[in-house]
Amino acid sequence: MSRAQLRAMPLSHLKAYMSAYGLAAPPHAVEKDEYVRAALNAREANGCLPKANEEYYRKNSIPQPSGERPRGFLARLADNFADLVDLLPQPDAANPNPPPVPPRPNPPRGAPRNPRSQWPPPPPPRAQSGPGSNATNARSSRPQAPPRPQAQAPPQTQSPRPTPQPVPVDQLLEMTPEQVSKLSIGVLKAILQQNHVRIPQDALEKRDLVERVVTLVDAARAEKERDARVRAAEEAEEQAEIEAQLRIRGTREGQNR
Repeated sequence: MSRAQLRAMPLSHLKAYMSAYGLAAPPHAVEKDEYVRAALNAREANGCLPKANEEYYRKNSIPQPSGERPRGFLARLADNFADLVDLLPQPDAANPNPPPVPPRPNPPRGAPRNPRSQWPPPPPPRAQSGPGSNATNARSSRPQAPPRPQAQAPPQTQSPRPTPQPVPVDQLLEMTPEQVSKLSIGVLKAILQQNHVRIPQDALEKRDLVERVVTLVDAARAEKERDARVRAAEEAEEQAEIEAQLRIRGTREGQNR
């Protein structure tokens, strides 16, 4: 599969593909592109997976046919891989073509016993070969060198990714849902974990995380507005009490005079 085909697969199917071939998932991976890079890095220089992964797939991932049960994703993937292997060019075996045998001349019928009175028989015709037959036979007679083993590329070591930092709630309140959707999956998960929001196991797509973060922002915005109203009411009540005390004090001072 090409890079575009791997990126077009859902994340769950991509994980199943890597598990079927025994490919190790990248540590601390949160983006789909990291799984795609891991699947591509596991390939050899010829673009195919190592023999060990192919043997692992044939032994552990190809289901045995039983009856007329519908074929699943892994079975169809096995057929596609078998067709791809059949289409790969195979080394041509040396098969030199034998040189053509010249025809034998037939003796003349009824030849006279005295050969002196007859012309000598013409020489037998030589077998003529095409202009390219000699070169073809010469090339086919040469021993072909065995195919060179392809050196496997050394595995690439991945440096640990830095831990994504969550965006503060005050900044989230100023962001629109479109701006929230542009955040990475790692940042979205960090925001939910910091605010003690449970992330379900089936939340495999980014849109599920975006919806939960938007819901969290809406709830925080509503709570902030409610606190502002309560604070304004308390301040108004305190101001009213101060004004009432001032009026009572002024009344008492007027009576004392």
